[in-house]
Amino acid sequence: MILIDRTDYPAFVRLRDWRLVAALTIAAACMRFATIDVQSYWFDEALTAKLLAMPFGDMLSSVPDTELTPPLYYMLAWPWAHVVGTQEAALRALSALLGAAAVPVAYLTGRELASHAVGLVTAGLVAFNPLLVWYSQEARPYSLLVLLCALSLLFFARALRRRRPRELWLWAVASALALLTHYFAAFLVVPEGLWLAWVWRPRLPALAAGAAVAAVGVALIPLAAHERSKIGTGYIEGMSLRRRAIGVPEDFLTGLVVKFDATWEQLLDAFAIAVAVAGGWLAWSRARAGALIPAALALVAAGVPFLLAVAGEDYLNTRNVIAACLPFLIVIAAGFSAARRAIAVAGTVALAAVGIAATIVIGADADYQRSDFRGAAEALGRAHGPRAVVVPSLAGQIGFERYLHPLSRMPASGAAVGEIALVTPRSSKLSGPAVARPPVAPAMPRPFRLVETRYAQTYSLVRYRAPRPATVDPAAIARAAVPVVAAPNVLVQR
Repeated sequence: MILIDRTDYPAFVRLRDWRLVAALTIAAACMRFATIDVQSYWFDEALTAKLLAMPFGDMLSSVPDTELTPPLYYMLAWPWAHVVGTQEAALRALSALLGAAAVPVAYLTGRELASHAVGLVTAGLVAFNPLLVWYSQEARPYSLLVLLCALSLLFFARALRRRRPRELWLWAVASALALLTHYFAAFLVVPEGLWLAWVWRPRLPALAAGAAVAAVGVALIPLAAHERSKIGTGYIEGMSLRRRAIGVPEDFLTGLVVKFDATWEQLLDAFAIAVAVAGGWLAWSRARAGALIPAALALVAAGVPFLLAVAGEDYLNTRNVIAACLPFLIVIAAGFSAARRAIAVAGTVALAAVGIAATIVIGADADYQRSDFRGAAEALGRAHGPRAVVVPSLAGQIGFERYLHPLSRMPASGAAVGEIALVTPRSSKLSGPAVARPPVAPAMPRPFRLVETRYAQTYSLVRYRAPRPATVDPAAIARAAVPVVAAPNVLVQR
């Protein structure tokens, strides 16, 4: 008979709990790595890869003219890219690792804010959350932002509970790094800093830590103003504010896959919302004390950008307010954990199942994937001589530069080519309705004649050839290409 000393039992429980957290972390990594290279780079990721291929100094000087975020992610990704490369799986692996690392941080945060059970449920929700899986498979700053904001929330909770200067300054460091990753981290770290300054005694250490974070934020204002003057936000304002506001909590639960086009999507969305509402109701009725802080922070982190959008400063979309996702999930976890164990397990498994289903659908159905520049480039094939490639706008140029070499803007004076190809990734459910197939392929200047028309699920390709290379006028080609390619940009591949 084996006897367990009661004095060792708490340590035994902690070891068992960490085994479960470790299993959830491994499962999260599997979710993120399993389909990491299924999708092509889209425009933003292709731009990231282009920046990271530059010398370090050139990259830093180019970020303010091409991005709407501070440079921390690019400073971390630059050495990563120069070690592992800039292919899809290699470059996205950094985000996948950061996304998996958020799981144990989520556990610790839920435990500090509420209880051990809340921590475990939160870790499970984060591990399988479809929105967090999506951004863990993207070579962009959002996975780093989620991790740093989670650390900020963790040290904020510890500073509230333990009242140690070390936790206060760890909060300041994590918060400053989050601000250096994305400006919208301010909507989480500012209320945290104000909360600490209000409750901390003596108040001076909290004010000093908050001032250090504020100094970083103030130093970023000129950079933010410069980036805003260079890059527009029409891609955000093109969708109604009401739809975007409703979409934020929906995306936090079901990811970007649900767009209300099919019955199963509507059912999945309704099911996830119903489960989350049940968790929120349980949190309000049974676990209000543990859910108060994360609920307030989630409301501020997502609500203030909404109010700014109403006032005319419109930057509201899900990825910009993704810092609110973890406190949002902690509220649901607090509600589940306040009920019976069977209800807690059932709620967690239900939302995890939604995440798994959404990830599987995205991996299997190109209608839910990013713009397929890779597939379109593969369909176009190798160039056996100089050819004109007509793509949609600057985004098309950046995207196709990853897969067609060498590719450059055709000079206004024209160039001699033997082939003209109109090629564009087709819109998916994530980016809007698919581009309608034109009834007739447009005519090109003589001696070019139509040799191929292909309208695939993820791209369209119309190809013309001439008996011998002929000089073409890029303006004339662009005008003719409009029925197939929106905002045509004429490039030349040597």
